Amino acid sequence: MIHRAIDLEPVKTFFSHSTPLEAAEPRRAKPCVSNMEVENQTRVTKFILVGFPGTWGMRAAVFLMFLMAYILTVAENVIIILLVQQNRPLHKPMYFFLANLSFLETCCI
Repeated sequence: MIHRAIDLEPVKTFFSHSTPLEAAEPRRAKPCVSNMEVENQTRVTKFILVGFPGTWGMRAAVFLMFLMAYILTVAENVIIILLVQQNRPLHKPMYFFLANLSFLETCCI
């Protein structure tokens, strides 16, 4: 069997519809935009709160843990507010700002 080298350049230029300048430049893929990328059509109409999984004792323990954290946070903020109000040396802008932050945190919790 004899293998011959065939020049395919005339075939390439015949089937190519581009100019030689366009052929030298690499072709870039066009961005594909589907309907999903244009706008999300999801509408949420319900929200289901499942709660903590586990036994009743486990749920009570988690509830007590969060309750203690909440009470501790509120108590700390009230103590900061009272200390800044009662102590004359703490009537400075930094402590006034700290008391305001404590008040805002207490209101938002």
